[in-house]
Amino acid sequence: MRSAKRLADNVVAVIRGGNPRPYIHADVGSVASLGLCKGVAEVYGVRLRGFLAWFMHRGYHLSRVPTLSHKAR
Repeated sequence: MRSAKRLADNVVAVIRGGNPRPYIHADVGSVASLGLCKGVAEVYGVRLRGFLAWFMHRGYHLSRVPTLSHKAR
């Protein structure tokens, strides 16, 4: 999914006789839950643990739920 825009641009470039450009993934970090109100996270090089890391984990996954009605459920 993240590389789809670059892929589409590369297909158009090749069709038009141009050169494709490489896709470079920019990793923001990672989060993990370790149980109720406990977690670990590393975001933009900053390491967190405890409640704040758990809250970031829950917030990230909630932000990926597609609609407001699904988020409320």
